Amino acid sequence: MGIPLYIDLIASNCTLVFSLAVAGQYAAAALQIEDFYSSTSTTPMSSVPIQFLFYGYAAPTASCTTPPAIIGSLPNRACIGTPIGSNVTQYIIVQVYCSGHNIIDLVSSVPTGMTKSGIIPSSPNVYEIILSWVPIQAQYGPQSVCAGAIDSIQLQSNQWCVTFLVGIESPDVIRPTMVQGSASPIGTVFQNQTLFS
Repeated sequence: MGIPLYIDLIASNCTLVFSLAVAGQYAAAALQIEDFYSSTSTTPMSSVPIQFLFYGYAAPTASCTTPPAIIGSLPNRACIGTPIGSNVTQYIIVQVYCSGHNIIDLVSSVPTGMTKSGIIPSSPNVYEIILSWVPIQAQYGPQSVCAGAIDSIQLQSNQWCVTFLVGIESPDVIRPTMVQGSASPIGTVFQNQTLFS
């Protein structure tokens, strides 16, 4: 276990910036989060420790360094209503843009009970991973899934996250249709909506 070579906390936007000295090692960073009654207070109202564990990958040396991307039917940060006890199947589809590269890992954070399939090559340069889950009553409320794909030269996709709203039914949505070259209606329209402005 190592210590990051450089670490900086930007307090204004809660960003942790660091660089690791050695690839192939884990590094830890610990923070203490405190809140104060006012800017002149010296005693915190609460104090919570938080630790991060990072793994350093070697920088890519290949001629193509375009990272893979998670693509598919759900956009990043989508919210999906999910009834308790329903069978949830979510496909994570990953596109590789460099010839000869393939997806070797999907780093993910998922709710308890969600299972992840192996990496399935579905077409040239496209891979999919299937997430399966049956949410239970104790999981009522928002449950997040976040993932990042790693290719064979350790390039990582941007993080992709969706939130399942357990115990909430998805609304019926009328999709926009094209009317004389422009989308009509604009925005999300619910099935029972009758007023438009």
